[in-house]
Amino acid sequence: MLNFALYTLLQLLKLSADAAQLEFGTFKAAVYHGATVSQHQSQHHFKMTIPNANFYSRQQQQQQQQQQNNQEGMSSLTFVIDTTGSMYDDLQQVREGYERIFETVAEQKDRLIYNYVLVPFHDPEVKSPIVTQDGNYLRKQLDAIDVQGGGDCPEMTLTGIKLALQSSLPASFIYVFTDARAKDYHLLDELVALVQEKQSQIVFVMTGDCGDRTHPGYVAFEKLASISSGQIFHLDKADVNKIIEYVRVSLQTRAVRIVAEDKEESGNFEIQFPADSHLFEMVVSVSGERPQIKLIDPEGQVVKGRNVVQLSNVIVEAVTKPKPGIWTLKGSSFGRRSVRVTGKSNLDFKHGFSPFPDSYHSKLHNQPISGQSTHLIVNVTGLPRPGITTDAEFINLRGEAIFNGRLHAHSTQFGVYYLDAFTPPEGHFYAKIIGVDEHNFKFQRLSPSTVCSRVVRQLPIVLMPKHTEVMLFHSVSLTCAVQSSIPYTVAWYKGNDEHLSGPLYFEHSETITWTIPTVTHSDAGYYKCSVSSQAGNVSGQTYLEIREPPLHVSSPKVYTFPEHTPAYVDCTHDEPSMATITWQRRGEPLHNTDHIRIFPNGTLLINRISKSDEGPYVCNVLTSRGRALADITVLVIQRPRVHVSPRVIDFARNQDFTIRCDVQGQDVVAVQWYFNGRPIVPGQRFNVDSNNQLTVFRAEKQNEGRYECRAENAAGSTSDAANAQLRELPRIHPPDQNVTVSENETATLECNVHGGYPPARLYWYKEPNEKIEADNDKYIFDGEKLLIKQSEKSDAGNYRCVAENEVGKSVAQRRLFVTPPIRYLWTMCDEHGRAIKTTYVPARGDTPMINSPMLPWDTEVIDFPIINGSNNVFIRCLPSN
Repeated sequence: MLNFALYTLLQLLKLSADAAQLEFGTFKAAVYHGATVSQHQSQHHFKMTIPNANFYSRQQQQQQQQQQNNQEGMSSLTFVIDTTGSMYDDLQQVREGYERIFETVAEQKDRLIYNYVLVPFHDPEVKSPIVTQDGNYLRKQLDAIDVQGGGDCPEMTLTGIKLALQSSLPASFIYVFTDARAKDYHLLDELVALVQEKQSQIVFVMTGDCGDRTHPGYVAFEKLASISSGQIFHLDKADVNKIIEYVRVSLQTRAVRIVAEDKEESGNFEIQFPADSHLFEMVVSVSGERPQIKLIDPEGQVVKGRNVVQLSNVIVEAVTKPKPGIWTLKGSSFGRRSVRVTGKSNLDFKHGFSPFPDSYHSKLHNQPISGQSTHLIVNVTGLPRPGITTDAEFINLRGEAIFNGRLHAHSTQFGVYYLDAFTPPEGHFYAKIIGVDEHNFKFQRLSPSTVCSRVVRQLPIVLMPKHTEVMLFHSVSLTCAVQSSIPYTVAWYKGNDEHLSGPLYFEHSETITWTIPTVTHSDAGYYKCSVSSQAGNVSGQTYLEIREPPLHVSSPKVYTFPEHTPAYVDCTHDEPSMATITWQRRGEPLHNTDHIRIFPNGTLLINRISKSDEGPYVCNVLTSRGRALADITVLVIQRPRVHVSPRVIDFARNQDFTIRCDVQGQDVVAVQWYFNGRPIVPGQRFNVDSNNQLTVFRAEKQNEGRYECRAENAAGSTSDAANAQLRELPRIHPPDQNVTVSENETATLECNVHGGYPPARLYWYKEPNEKIEADNDKYIFDGEKLLIKQSEKSDAGNYRCVAENEVGKSVAQRRLFVTPPIRYLWTMCDEHGRAIKTTYVPARGDTPMINSPMLPWDTEVIDFPIINGSNNVFIRCLPSN
């Protein structure tokens, strides 16, 4: 049975460390007289505590939390040792066996033992517990124990066990070595509660009992061993070391519980139980006078297990890898017997009790409340699909089923099951689950220790604030927190007699609220939460005080305006009556000026706001309710700044060119390119990247023009532009031209240049290759014209006009003819009106008149004929009269 106990508590500690943290809550609501009363289920926490806890500093709390994390899933190995003189031989065997126990713990791969506890006791002294993680230190303390005294058989055993439970971790292994019954058996009820809280196992190793096993001091041991899944071993003093060996072997593994049965009668017994495919080792322990056992496997074959302990009052056998199926344990003993079947397995469960059926996410009670309806919640681990848990039973200490029910699977959590509501049985009992594994073999498991219904007689506790404040016209919820483990009803009252709601029924601790949606002055006063239960009536009350809300200015904290626009800054408040509003800036009051105006309603106007008006302003509101200030920040947004580069672009045909657009400013919302006033749409010809850079692809003549980048924000828009022009050869019209001029006249040669970019440079040449330079006396350049003053015969000839730019040059020919001046010869006319003298004889002295084109003559001599009009000489006749 000791093996069962050790297995049980080790496994329980592991399961406790993994226990589901379950929280549950319900909500009920009813409306009475325009108000809402609601019920919120409070949280019930199941937690193991170390007694005498104090408040710690933050650092100490962190250290304590780290220590608790290290302890998780581990147990204490505790020795409670009678130090009277008669225990000398027993103590010596414990000392000798401790070496083997310590070696076993040190060799564990998965450490089960966190620390060691030693409690020496006798009558009347019980020494303070020794708690240590150092096994060598505990051995020294064992060696230092001085056994002395004796005579009075009963000892202070329960006091020592109490200190051991308080000093040990939950789910620990507690071994009591004594040869006497308890003197302080009046502590039994207190220890039963401690065992239920700590769920530790207590094993008694007794080499004496004062000769009366019916005495309450001995019966107390039986009670503690039964409810803690422990055992009592009655040994000769020479056999103590054999139990030490059993303890050492038990600490090598963890255990699950399969069978637990304690009976008083002698005789033969037969117990059937299932072994499933998850059971790697099975340990059968029977204690009693001269016990005999026989194990029969599912095929009817007798199996002789490995002998762990064989004494006159205890037999422990272990079977490795038992065959799955139904096993039979047959045996006999004299007097009271205790039977335990445990095993090594990964299939186990943890359990708790809750008033709600589907409360895996709620924290559970480890004990139900006597007489109160509850649900058993179990979480089965290590059972893969399609394995299933089907039933639950409660087993009394005799191994008899006193309750059974069908388990229901949790709606979302695999492995979690619950029983329908039931009223828990009285007394101590084990929780047992039954099911089939994934290979269709039946399994059963027992809880690590017994469960006992709690009897509660305490009055409910009502917690309400003495004073509650609420602003006028706001909503308020009055809270009444009730702590109770028994059912009760709640009713709400205003004052002493105005009934508001209830009675409302609750089964557990709740926080009940009474809500007033809109508070008025008439709602002020005392409110009482009256609680009634079987244990008595109790109430709490709070005083509801109505306060008017303070003056509140609700203007925006920041105003933003475009530059050079009128800026209206509001100062909005919640005072319905008249209010006086003033403004300040930089600690100075503002007054009406040409730039600033304050309207009667308090609105501030800033005309044509600029950057110099930017900054913090203070709105000061004064009413009958008091004064309120509001800090308001005014921000001014300027129009964006736009710069394009380059501003002038000349391009060749089929060439790409790019124009950058740099935009600076606040909150720019849009940047758009325009070509000759029309928005540019990106496509095959145009592209605008994320930096607003415009690219024109394969530019042609039609891409000449104005490219404008325009940026816009709340303050307006700004633009900058570039001009693009195609680079092309200049053209001269006409390409060839003749010009005739008389001597001494100014000759004008024109070179009409059309198109061409960049602008052409104009040059004049006279053949063969004489470049003409400007000379005010002879040559004058007048735009595209060449003026030749005082033309002479030598000026006649071919001239070339050359128009040149970066693209190339064009050439045109201009031919200049220079003729003599026009002269007239006058003579007499004949009867037909024709000149009668047609010759001009210089040899005869015929000379022209000075500075006159007319050439008179008076001789008949004709030297040569004159062709009228040749050489600019024209003959004219004059009538005789």
